[in-house]
Amino acid sequence: MNQIINPSILYFGTPVVLISTVNENNSFNIAPISSVFWNGYRCMIGIAAHSKTTENILRTRECVLNLPSENMANAVDRLALTYGTKHHIDPDKWKPLIMSFQKFYGLSGQIAHSKLATVPERLYPTPDTEEATAR
Repeated sequence: MNQIINPSILYFGTPVVLISTVNENNSFNIAPISSVFWNGYRCMIGIAAHSKTTENILRTRECVLNLPSENMANAVDRLALTYGTKHHIDPDKWKPLIMSFQKFYGLSGQIAHSKLATVPERLYPTPDTEEATAR
């Protein structure tokens, strides 16, 4: 049975990234963010406009993106405030399809191969990937 909901947060999730920045007093700020995706060597970050992390990035024009593995979940969770209500999407009931490095995954592991994996990698380079590999 389908149920129509009007969630207060419409968010499907992407890989978790720990984004580190430097505060005004030269101390470090690290925040878990799960609104990040890559297109080639360019990273798009979805972050609150008025967060300390955003303030630091705008001031210094720098940040470091750290990609934690699944065995770091407890440490990442300690950095974030978590909550849930009936007005949010229940991730235990919704089983998203995730593409990671040309393979399809569900929440329990790889579920299918992708036809994208048959495309030769030599066809992927773009000017930004060529610039990054030339360094």
